[in-house]
Amino acid sequence: MSMNKKIVNTAVFFTILYWLFTYVLVFKKGLIFKELTAVNIAIMIALNLLLIGLTKFLVPAFELILKITGKIGTLIFALITTLVFIFVLTPIAFFKRLRGQQLLKYKFEKDQTTYFEEWESSPDIEKQY
Repeated sequence: MSMNKKIVNTAVFFTILYWLFTYVLVFKKGLIFKELTAVNIAIMIALNLLLIGLTKFLVPAFELILKITGKIGTLIFALITTLVFIFVLTPIAFFKRLRGQQLLKYKFEKDQTTYFEEWESSPDIEKQY
């Protein structure tokens, strides 16, 4: 990824993060400003522009956040697929076997020594498969 694209992605990420924190702290909790005036909005926008100006220095932090969240996502995916396998697919297969149902519906023929089929190429390239 080029440095320009990294800077843009970092700016977008931290701007979204900034406005989420601003929303919670200003509008929901009222911790920073008790009332919203034009001066307070100008201060919030100025801080956001300062953050965008410092984006070049925040690229390593953004890359670290991406690595950490990637590892967390991989862990969550592995956990969810394991739980689905253990608690959904295993009981289904177990009860199907108890009832004598086959999932693959394939019976082996004992008189055959192999199931390999010879492949013959077709002279017509459109009908070779």
